[in-house]
Amino acid sequence: MIEIIKKSFGLTFKNSILTSAFIFIFVLIQLFGIFALARPSVNYAGFITSFVIVNLLCVALFSGWLKIAETTVRPPSRDTYDSSWSIFFEGIGEKFWMNLKIAVFYSLLFTIVTILAYTGLAKAYPIFQLSHADIVSILQKVETLTPTSANIFDEKLVVFLILAFILNTALFAGMYLFSFLLADIYLNNEDKFFRNLMNAVKFLFRNFLPVIGLFLILAILYFWLSFFTFLFQTNLFLSVLGIILTGYYASFYIIVVFLMYEQKKDTSNSDNGCDSNGQDKVCD
Repeated sequence: MIEIIKKSFGLTFKNSILTSAFIFIFVLIQLFGIFALARPSVNYAGFITSFVIVNLLCVALFSGWLKIAETTVRPPSRDTYDSSWSIFFEGIGEKFWMNLKIAVFYSLLFTIVTILAYTGLAKAYPIFQLSHADIVSILQKVETLTPTSANIFDEKLVVFLILAFILNTALFAGMYLFSFLLADIYLNNEDKFFRNLMNAVKFLFRNFLPVIGLFLILAILYFWLSFFTFLFQTNLFLSVLGIILTGYYASFYIIVVFLMYEQKKDTSNSDNGCDSNGQDKVCD
């Protein structure tokens, strides 16, 4: 585990193109999202259309970014690609539809689980029940919320922040688990959704302790980064610094997940009589 983390840090700082690409994508999507979704004149049909377009753009851009991550973990020969752009656009062409399936599947699964979990929590603990009027009022407060203006004695606001923290943690955990599905798709170069999903699930069970250990490390870094970006959101210089740190964190995150999957997968497969591509061997 320690060696994987060390190597991941080295690759993160050595391959700045991955970080630069993420920052570019991150800023582009934010600007496009603000332009497309934040206009007050947009009606519901226009909002839904813009929302779909923004999400399709996210899937396309991150398909290319993940391809760059793949070549960072498993460098190709020098003559394979002319530039990083060729890697990026090949990733979009190869993996867009698969990543779209993953995005839809994850969104539906997460939404269903969230609704069921909140319904059960609200029934067990009525304090967590929030009406539509409560949510509208809280969102108006959150828009002007800063580290110095937060009213910790507002019960509804505290309940909302607790629920937001739980939701954010669950979202991060779900994305972390699905990262191993992406690792199987990109590193095995096989686009068979259910087979990829089963491979990822088997990997998680076979490497349960390392996966949990890495999750704790990434979660701690994630929440510290989130706290930093929230605390200094009104400072332009520190906000830019936060975006840069987010880019490095995202690069380290995907590299360490891919690298762990690459190394642990080979170990698991050799222990189970398979070659590095997961194909069965004929054993004597």
